[in-house]
Amino acid sequence: MAVARAVVWGAVLALCSGGCALWLSHAERAAHYAQQHRLQPWTLTVDDFTLTAYARITSPRPDPLIIFIEGDGYSWINPVTVSQDPTPHQPLALHLAAADPAPDVLYLSRLCQFAGRQSPACRSQHWTSHRYAAEVVQTMSRAVDQAVERTQARSIALVGYSGGGVIAALLVVQRRDVRWWMTVAANLDLHRWTDHHRVTAMASSLNPVDQAEQLTRIPQLHLVGGKDAIVPELVIRSYQRHLPQSSGMTIEVIPDFDHHCCWQQAWPRLRQTNRLD
Repeated sequence: MAVARAVVWGAVLALCSGGCALWLSHAERAAHYAQQHRLQPWTLTVDDFTLTAYARITSPRPDPLIIFIEGDGYSWINPVTVSQDPTPHQPLALHLAAADPAPDVLYLSRLCQFAGRQSPACRSQHWTSHRYAAEVVQTMSRAVDQAVERTQARSIALVGYSGGGVIAALLVVQRRDVRWWMTVAANLDLHRWTDHHRVTAMASSLNPVDQAEQLTRIPQLHLVGGKDAIVPELVIRSYQRHLPQSSGMTIEVIPDFDHHCCWQQAWPRLRQTNRLD
């Protein structure tokens, strides 16, 4: 039976050589994309949560191990209907990890994305009201601990896309092994973001601006799309106003980019011209 499954999967990959067929699940597409880009599949288990990860490790003790944290994914079907599966349809953080020129990268999904939605502990609040709650951040941090132990990394750096940038910020607050952190299209002031979209405030989640002083310890860079209607520039500017003027934070607004386009294509250049390491 295992051999038969391997043959079938090999046939699927062959059919996908020019781009995955539409009938593959989003998780299968992500797995195929990672394989194409030489990212090895990992599974990180914390309590009753299983997180999907993909890694390219070439150093015996990475310094740093760059961890890419996925966005919120498919959290809502529409403004009033919660998705039953938060797996992102276009996992941009995975695409950025694949395109990154660094020797040691790890892609980390969010709670309950991909096969993780089958974890016994998963509840819809983990990708809606509580997506940035203290207990969620703690689970993510313990998954990072496992990655650090597995790779023997001497330090880490964090790159968070969209809501993954919020998780990155909250991890910076509680960890002491982060060398630098970076976000792409991140909603780092939750109050300003929900006010802008006129939606319910996320009272059960942590807001990075409430811990702004602790976020100035290490270098940080934030990339924003000038045409981003989901997380517009005003959100990162609001975050910036909460930081001391001497924080050393860098913001780059790229006029023609939006929330999705064209980060993947430009990523090697952006990383080369915005070096923090």
